[in-house]
Amino acid sequence: MRKSLLCLLAVSLAAVLPYLSTLHGYYLADDFGLVQLFHDKPTLHFATLFTRSWTENIWGFTLDELRPFPALSYQIAASWGAESPVANHVINLIVHLLCSVLVFGTARCLAERSLAASTFAGLLFAIMPVHVEPVSWITGRADSFMGLFYVASLFCYGIWRLRAIRTLYLASVCFFFVALFSKQHAVTLPVMLIFYDIFVARRGLRFTAKQIRPYIPFLALTLIYLGMRFVLFQSALREDQVTTELPFRFLQTQALYAKLMLIGEGAIRLSASLLLQLATWVGLGLMLVFLACALGSTHRSLSGGRGGTLSLVLYYGVTWWVVSTGPLVVAGYESQRLLYTAAVGFVITLSFGFDHLWSRTTAFAGAAAVLGATTLSVAMLVRLHPAVAAWNRSAAMSERMKVDMEAQTLAAPPGALLLVGAKDHRMDSRHFTWEWAWAFPFVIKPPFTGEDISTRATIVSRRSTYYYGARWFVDAQRALRAWSSTREDAPIIAIWWDGAVGSLMRRTDAHDLELRKQVQQLQAAETEQEMEAALASIFVNIP
Repeated sequence: MRKSLLCLLAVSLAAVLPYLSTLHGYYLADDFGLVQLFHDKPTLHFATLFTRSWTENIWGFTLDELRPFPALSYQIAASWGAESPVANHVINLIVHLLCSVLVFGTARCLAERSLAASTFAGLLFAIMPVHVEPVSWITGRADSFMGLFYVASLFCYGIWRLRAIRTLYLASVCFFFVALFSKQHAVTLPVMLIFYDIFVARRGLRFTAKQIRPYIPFLALTLIYLGMRFVLFQSALREDQVTTELPFRFLQTQALYAKLMLIGEGAIRLSASLLLQLATWVGLGLMLVFLACALGSTHRSLSGGRGGTLSLVLYYGVTWWVVSTGPLVVAGYESQRLLYTAAVGFVITLSFGFDHLWSRTTAFAGAAAVLGATTLSVAMLVRLHPAVAAWNRSAAMSERMKVDMEAQTLAAPPGALLLVGAKDHRMDSRHFTWEWAWAFPFVIKPPFTGEDISTRATIVSRRSTYYYGARWFVDAQRALRAWSSTREDAPIIAIWWDGAVGSLMRRTDAHDLELRKQVQQLQAAETEQEMEAALASIFVNIP
């Protein structure tokens, strides 16, 4: 028991310590819209989101997303003060910690791994660089939030199968309900449970009332959920994207996500440091070794339990991957954070390889297991650190931009025109992170500023930072016309930030007569492309 607690402590620390630096990281991209939306809602507001899109059209269009429970998490964080991002980051860390612990428990109790192998699975899940986005970025929480309750539902279901504790079965159904209304990808869980019974519990699949009865609540919830989506959004599961090209897209996404899971996004570019490249290749090599050992262990059962190792590897290594990544073909975008749940089965499969070496009688095999697991963990940490640092840099830049913009607006004469050259994202040699994509007009209002600074000045930003790009041109035209109608000598201020060090750059028409001519060209723009070009020419140092 003491050893198990120590292992749980190690997994918990591994999930939290690498991300402590993100606690004060400022809001980025979608964060601004969602935090503002939920920061002053009444307690039970989330309950109204079971029957409508959770974003309430703040982006200018309706998202087909029923996510009341992630919305509730924003409301809970706002109760500690939405002006600070700390509470939101604490929630992200708690979710990741709990999911890492559940991975340990799933490997130990359901996959029947040794304590050492289960600890390896939990530790590896906690520090995988593929999780940086859903843990470091507040809005990325939707994926880890759903993943937590998805795995919790499966875990309780599996323990119920082992011990016939009815409370655990009810908990499994409840966790599935929360997962469904956290993100739509949870609809795959009933399939995962059926395959669990086939491969892990070895119950077979017979179409009898007794055999089917445990699945009925899960299937009923899924059908109700899909029906609600169809009524509300005229689409149950984005079936409009199902075309004859779907099988080809499926293979493409499978290849892409396998690469992201094994190697990571942009992790081995020539511009990357030698240490990072070395860690990537060492990590990849060791993961392949553990996968090979997992396959090599299928000729015998390591535990002598209900199912042979082959059926367990088929479930956690093949079925889990296909079922959890299959729906991503219609997600509409591609991101590492979508692999949060898929990574659970992946690390448990690697733990089979660890156990294959660990359980052998020779001291050399045991030492190889420990050395390989340690080296792989170090390689993961080497890649994790710069990825987290990249998000922290973007968060620091975001906060600096907000503070500078608010100060410039409050210091400007009333009625001024403020042109903001904020970047929507940062792409360095290895990592992609969000900054101010879709931040406007939310970032210029409470709780991010002391007052709605748009009432003091007319603020126009770049298209890529606007909440609804399709309306940017029309809204910018309207704002410029309203500003010019106030008085002809209304001051003009253009601000942007140096891409290398983040220092504020500034132009005013009081010291730069060319700026007013450029604004006249901006007002005369007849197309979106012309306005974008005219605005870019004002921010001369923006690439």
